[in-house]
Amino acid sequence: MRWLWQEWTTPDKPWVGLGTPCNETDKLLFAASTMIEIGDGAKTSFWNSAWAGGCRPRDLAPDVFLSSRNKNRSLKEALSDHRWIRDLHLANVTVRYLQQFIVVWEFAQNVQLDSNTPDKITWKWTVSGEYTASSAYRAQFLGSIKTRLKPLIWKPWAP
Repeated sequence: MRWLWQEWTTPDKPWVGLGTPCNETDKLLFAASTMIEIGDGAKTSFWNSAWAGGCRPRDLAPDVFLSSRNKNRSLKEALSDHRWIRDLHLANVTVRYLQQFIVVWEFAQNVQLDSNTPDKITWKWTVSGEYTASSAYRAQFLGSIKTRLKPLIWKPWAP
């Protein structure tokens, strides 16, 4: 998740924009672990950032996401002149598709961009709001339960 954090916080790294070694699970955990304050919308990804009520629009509307021809627009670009709607390939419109579209449309309609303020990301698992590897590691085990069953399970077999 450090890669995803650094994409946001240190865009001058030479590898930024070339992709990360993160899989979809890493990206989901990153979205759940961060909070985005929308400013000018230039840094926030329309589909891949968790700006829509703490969720990524791609998760709220997977059918609509799949029909988008441009999945890499920033929030600023996507909202400008409703480009995110123009990006949609409307071949198989179903009731489910329309329901998902309306969810994203409502979030998009309520965004107020501030051209004088950059987007800001905050890490939920530290007081400072900054990413740490140890907090990311702990976040992966939230809700897990420690047990003393391992010795029972891994007890070597005696002849």
